[in-house]
Amino acid sequence: MGVVSFGVKCARPGFPTVYTRVSAFRRWLKNTGAVFFTSAGVEGNTNCQAGQFLFTFREGIKFCKNCPPNQFSAGGSVTKCENCPAGFLRNRADGRTCNCSTAGKGQIGGMCKRCPPGQFSPAGDSTCKQCPPGTFASSPGSKECKQCPKTFFAPTAGSADCKICTSGKTVTAKGTKCV
Repeated sequence: MGVVSFGVKCARPGFPTVYTRVSAFRRWLKNTGAVFFTSAGVEGNTNCQAGQFLFTFREGIKFCKNCPPNQFSAGGSVTKCENCPAGFLRNRADGRTCNCSTAGKGQIGGMCKRCPPGQFSPAGDSTCKQCPPGTFASSPGSKECKQCPKTFFAPTAGSADCKICTSGKTVTAKGTKCV
C-alpha cells in the first residue's frame, strides 16, 4: 500500500484526489484506458483504439486520449492525430476516417458536395444514398427523403419527384405503385 500525488484535476468526481491508494490509482488508470509505467516496465496495453492517440503525462505515465472532432487516427501507439480535410469531421463509428460534416452532403471525388436530387445524406454520414421507392428528394443537398403525397407515387429508388396516379387508379400504401 502507498499513496500517489497525482496533482491534476484533484478532488473532481471520477479522478484521483491528491492522495489516494495506489490500488485505487491503478484501477482508475485501467478504467480510463491508461498505461502505467513502472521501473520494471509497462503495465497495461500501449495500443490505443482508432480515434485515439497515446498521450504522455509526466513521470512516464501514458494513456489514450480521444482525438478532437476534426482529427482522426488509426490507433495503436500513435502519439498525435491527423487533421481531417476542410468540411470533414472524424467518423464516430470507426475513428480512423473522416466524414462530411454537413447533412445533405456526401463524399464525392474526395470532396464534400451536395447530394444530387433523388439522393440524401443524414447528419454524420458522408455517403449520398438513393431515396427509397415511394419517397423523393427534389432539391440538391437533401438531408432526408419525403413521402410522396397521397395521389402520387415513386416506383423506383432515387426519385427526384413523384408521378401522379391516373384517374380511377389508387396508389399502394407504400407509394410505390399506381394500380
